[in-house]
Amino acid sequence: MGLICSCESVLPNLVDVTCPQDLDQIVKLAFQLKQASAPFDSSDTIDDVNSWNALLAASDATKIVLSPATANVTIPSSEGNFSAEDSNESVNGVGYYLGENIVKVTGEIHSPPQEVIDALNALSCYSDPSLGSSKLTAYFFLRRIKGVSRVVAKGTSVASEYAGFEIFNFRVSSLGSEGYNSKTKYMFSFTMQPDEWEGMELVSLGFNPLALANVATS
Repeated sequence: MGLICSCESVLPNLVDVTCPQDLDQIVKLAFQLKQASAPFDSSDTIDDVNSWNALLAASDATKIVLSPATANVTIPSSEGNFSAEDSNESVNGVGYYLGENIVKVTGEIHSPPQEVIDALNALSCYSDPSLGSSKLTAYFFLRRIKGVSRVVAKGTSVASEYAGFEIFNFRVSSLGSEGYNSKTKYMFSFTMQPDEWEGMELVSLGFNPLALANVATS
């Protein structure tokens, strides 16, 4: 992510933390092709199970598909990109901040049948960065805490409008097993632009997302 500065004559207002916000554990992903307009809005609300079921059953480009349950999903913090530190090439040798690096999200899927992995592998082509911008977006479902489930989605400037996050280079590893009494594991990963999290919102759901199911359409 590059750095663009407007350098106004007055510092921008900062916002106080009045309510802590934590993602906690991601237990499932939903994938959708990038849409020209927000897939969820005031009429098809993101917290209504009927909105999700309609998109799961869709036979056009709005269709949503679900991953199996996921474990050990990790989103690392980005790291700053600097140049010319401790060098004669920058003023006082302090270097130049150039923005943040790309983030790689990783996770695991345990004990799936091969047809599930084959279907997930088909998503890779939609997230190819050579397309210019990825065609693939993702929503993140969080574990249920005290009877409340939440989804992480990308909000817009319009209230109640939500979309998925753009992801690149989605891939699933080959099978991994440690043998006796162990789970068969597949590792998955994808990359994200660090500024893709701008507009992130945690929305409480009126249903358990683990109860959602994929719908086969022709």
